[in-house]
Amino acid sequence: MIFFGLDLTQIAQSPLTFAWFLFTHGGWIVFVIVIFWGIWWFWINWVQNKYARGLKYVLLAIDVPKENEQSPKAVENMFYQLAGAHKTYTLYEKYWQGK
Repeated sequence: MIFFGLDLTQIAQSPLTFAWFLFTHGGWIVFVIVIFWGIWWFWINWVQNKYARGLKYVLLAIDVPKENEQSPKAVENMFYQLAGAHKTYTLYEKYWQGK
């Protein structure tokens, strides 16, 4: 059987011939995608680790007086306020600075 100008019996006889056939007929695209994905993954990990090493941590302690009302609604409001205290990062801050 003839496929892309090559006899399939010739391709099937050697694994190297088959691999070369796939590579020359568009299989190289998969390798390029995998290499770029690996470079991207390495870059993101490196930048985030570099940013994390430069952080200085602070421990905050919240002391609630005993005579305060401690209802589930009060605790829910406290967590609601804490959840809204973060900032969204720009693409530059996220992918270049590693935040």
